Amino acid sequence: MHRYLPVYASWEGARVTELPVAHHARRYGKSKYGLGRVFRVVLDVAFLYFVDRAFDRPMQFFGKLGGICLFLSLLAGIWAVWMKVSHLRDFVQSPLPVLVIGFALAGVLFFLLGVLAEMQMRIYFESQERLPYSVRETRNLGQ
Repeated sequence: MHRYLPVYASWEGARVTELPVAHHARRYGKSKYGLGRVFRVVLDVAFLYFVDRAFDRPMQFFGKLGGICLFLSLLAGIWAVWMKVSHLRDFVQSPLPVLVIGFALAGVLFFLLGVLAEMQMRIYFESQERLPYSVRETRNLGQ
């Protein structure tokens, strides 16, 4: 995560600037940066996105995922019933009932994960004696 130190510093209120640096060509060895490292960078970016967007409100993040899964479960269920009623295919011949159950379970699990993450987030902020938000400016408090 060292490549994202400027992002972390900016989040904490620091001002970040760039300085000119004289880079020299590699003289010995070869680069270790390959396709295997790209996957880790993508995971780091996904983590940063989660921390930036959903760290202080995880239920909204996981709730959306749970809602999407439950909606897909409903669609697959309607499709399976339509195929059964129109005599196109029986439940046993279709993977749709498995999709209904899988998406429904995933949706419920995402909601429960959101509840657990919300509880952990609140415990974290209370133990650090911090607020889950920052106040940039206050007005009229002394009056």
